[in-house]
Amino acid sequence: MSLAERTREAVRANPFLFEALRAGVCNYTAAARYLDLGADDEEAVVAALRRYAADLPDYDPAGRKARV
Repeated sequence: MSLAERTREAVRANPFLFEALRAGVCNYTAAARYLDLGADDEEAVVAALRRYAADLPDYDPAGRKARV
């Protein structure tokens, strides 16, 4: 399994991280450290996260309507 595949699998196992990537509010370096995939090159995990985030559909919060 490639590093990119392991990264995608780890993100899918952490729904909060998946949603943060979709919303564009993720600190990629912190996420790479959190996932701790055992890769020697943290920057490679960061690059995999960036590529994965670019492929995800845009975040669309479920109808937040408020009446005041």
